[in-house]
Amino acid sequence: MAVQPSAGAGSRLITLEFGRGIAALLVVLYHYEFYTTEYLGSPPSWGTLFEGGHAGVEYFFVLSGFIIYYVHRSDIGNVGRLSNFYIKRFIRIVPMYWIVISLSCLSFALFPTWGSKKELDAYGIFCDYLLIPRDGQLILEPAWTLKREVLFYAIFSAIILTPKLGIAAFAFWQVSVLIANLLFFIWNWHLSGIFVYFLDIHNIGFGVGVFCAWLVTNNLRLSINAGAVALLIGCLGVLGVMGFEWLANDNFAGRQTVSEEIVLSGLYTASFAFIILGSVCLELSLGLKISRHLVLFGASSYMLYLIHDPLESLLMKLISTQHVKPYFNDNTAFLFAVVVAVAMAIYLHIKLEMPVTKLLGQKWLQKGKAVQRSNAQVIFRRRI
Repeated sequence: MAVQPSAGAGSRLITLEFGRGIAALLVVLYHYEFYTTEYLGSPPSWGTLFEGGHAGVEYFFVLSGFIIYYVHRSDIGNVGRLSNFYIKRFIRIVPMYWIVISLSCLSFALFPTWGSKKELDAYGIFCDYLLIPRDGQLILEPAWTLKREVLFYAIFSAIILTPKLGIAAFAFWQVSVLIANLLFFIWNWHLSGIFVYFLDIHNIGFGVGVFCAWLVTNNLRLSINAGAVALLIGCLGVLGVMGFEWLANDNFAGRQTVSEEIVLSGLYTASFAFIILGSVCLELSLGLKISRHLVLFGASSYMLYLIHDPLESLLMKLISTQHVKPYFNDNTAFLFAVVVAVAMAIYLHIKLEMPVTKLLGQKWLQKGKAVQRSNAQVIFRRRI
């Protein structure tokens, strides 16, 4: 049985949206174990169970490659659609990012010791606001993935503008990442400087995601059983690698080598490719439905990803004070912080992210459509 969209299937793939929420939660659990240990002196009683939670980032990269191609494949070769692509990508990531980084800068100005490790000079602030690659510790740590995301958007926009050259540039980038990391694996050499943004192993996820989307949109013939098997392989792969990281405890202990990082990232990326292909296959074939609460959780994942780091730092500073600390232990502090982060992300998604993106979308996308119609009329008149 080939994969065919069900009667109720739309362009929005809700299984991937829910997966985005799980990935963001994994990153939160990973970072919050670090913070609990740093501020309270020891990790939760279950140790470093979520040491592999950083795998959520690999999911984001593969998903981004998949979604960008899946949504914008019809724009390729259509120069008039380039502005629409830029507007959608800007609205998706920049407004909320600017709000969170601005609040972070304000907190560092009010409490200078909080930002003592940050690069808060004019150059660092300028680069971070515009998501330009730079050395040093970022003002908002999650921005390291967004800067790679912007690089991917720039190359994909080249594909829209000039497909042959753009595809060649994208292929060259992906091959360069593979070759560079093969050499890094052999030499166990850690890449530093701004080149890490271009040659980091995580970037291969964009290519894997695009390839998965190309398969789906070119009538990949998978039976429902094959889709379920792909999903199972992917889930077992992720859980297996996460289990290995938990038992090895190399990451938290600072013993993880560059070669190990490359292999683990590659395994996570491949596993998530199976998960995405399997879940999309099952959704399109069966018209899977997910609770609206779970969909909301997935939709708020971007806010959760943006706020979790500064929010956890604030919460742990509060919990570790002498007046509050007696009411918490390592476990309750960890769980409290996670619940607050998820609840805050959902609240901000509903009250802030949704209204802002809707307003900007209505204003800018309508203007973009008007410009496209005007350009089309000009071209038509010239042809006449």
